[in-house]
Amino acid sequence: MKTPAIQNDFSYYRRTIARQRMCSTDDAGDPMEVNTELANRMSLFYAHATPMLRVLSDAVSQFVLEVSESLNDEFYSKNTKIFK
Repeated sequence: MKTPAIQNDFSYYRRTIARQRMCSTDDAGDPMEVNTELANRMSLFYAHATPMLRVLSDAVSQFVLEVSESLNDEFYSKNTKIFK
């Protein structure tokens, strides 16, 4: 879930399989092929429920991390001066 490449690769696989089904005259299909219903369920599993909320959450987390690092550095620099 942390890498969007999985979702993109699976989406490409679904499009490729759909094209092959349209062009194929053989109804048997490949036994290793994922059927459409299962592919749709898998796609929903990998998709983010609310992409905007995820982006906002990631941005806030990154901001808090940067601020906390700078505050820790400032705190330690002030306290080391006191102890010297």
